Amino acid sequence: KVTDRTSYGAWISVLGAAITIGFNIWLIPIIGYMASALTTCAAYGLMMVVSYVLGRKHYHIPYEVGNMLLYLAISIGSTILFFYGIREYFGPNTWQMYASGIALALLVSLFILSRERTFIKSLLKRS
Repeated sequence: KVTDRTSYGAWISVLGAAITIGFNIWLIPIIGYMASALTTCAAYGLMMVVSYVLGRKHYHIPYEVGNMLLYLAISIGSTILFFYGIREYFGPNTWQMYASGIALALLVSLFILSRERTFIKSLLKRS
């Protein structure tokens, strides 16, 4: 949009739609509706990577990719820990499961807040 190349957005969307439709047709008969979730995740992930690569080529923005990947890994890891560790251990819909999930979310949030403290303060000063 910034560099007047909005057609890229349309092509990226068509790519994502083609991947979503194709993989759903292929995988739903094999693994069921979990395929829709996996396919959507893969399509959005590919669209994100293509957008990032094209963005670097046409209008570079100095993203802190290392921090972004770290936070993504921590989020995915804590989600896996919750669903396949905590939830399995305490059982679904128990107060212990909810309390552990809240504690885990608070830990992740505090970690990110502690690393981004300076940036958050600068945002609060502007408003």
